[in-house]
Amino acid sequence: MNKTEERAACYWCYNDPIWDGDNIIGNKVVTKNENEILEEYFAAWSSDMKKVGKEDMIDEDMCLDDWVVVNWAWKAE
Repeated sequence: MNKTEERAACYWCYNDPIWDGDNIIGNKVVTKNENEILEEYFAAWSSDMKKVGKEDMIDEDMCLDDWVVVNWAWKAE
């Protein structure tokens, strides 16, 4: 199995708030695989890393680690 196939098989979940105007009225659980996360997050994340002089830390694994922390995500079983 190559890295892309491994990432497609690895899923993460996070809570996405449901808003009613200015108030959160609940949460829905969103599940994404690692390829989907990288497609949505990597470009902006790597740009931000370059802005703060962290080019040497830019890689897909570091991006995924950051996404997990930022979103308080947990690995799906």
